[in-house]
Amino acid sequence: MKAHKRLLTIVAAATIGLVIATGCAQYATGAGVIPSANHESTDRLDKALFAFSFDGPKKKLSGRYYDHGTGDHLKFEGIDSYVDDPGNNDNCLAAYGLYESKTKDKPGEGTFRLIACDGGAPGGYTGDMISIYVMTGPLAGYTNAGQLLYGNIKTHSRPQPVPSF
Repeated sequence: MKAHKRLLTIVAAATIGLVIATGCAQYATGAGVIPSANHESTDRLDKALFAFSFDGPKKKLSGRYYDHGTGDHLKFEGIDSYVDDPGNNDNCLAAYGLYESKTKDKPGEGTFRLIACDGGAPGGYTGDMISIYVMTGPLAGYTNAGQLLYGNIKTHSRPQPVPSF
């Protein structure tokens, strides 16, 4: 478990460095699969599913995230803040949002951070990645990050709807 937390810390630090170095997108969508947060504690590969749509200028972030391995499930709608100073290579988004827990035994609401990067091609270890960290509320402390096993994260020049989950 310590190795998993260490890996997540390294991935998060690298992601933040990538966001700072490349700038941030004003619009993005994504849907896909990454390994579950508990993937090192079981013999099988559990997966986490996500879908989102981000419109920075309108301060809209909506979507869903479900980790089959931990059972954590959240629906998000709304932005507290986001990085709004795009750079030259706007391939990432960084936003703080509001979520509602859909986990049966953990009802309530809170805040989370989402970082997502478009690696240039559909998932499958091409560089598309997502990082989620729940800061407050019933799922506080949940964190997961990784390259997409399947799916795609795409930055856009104009708003897009939430992709199917």
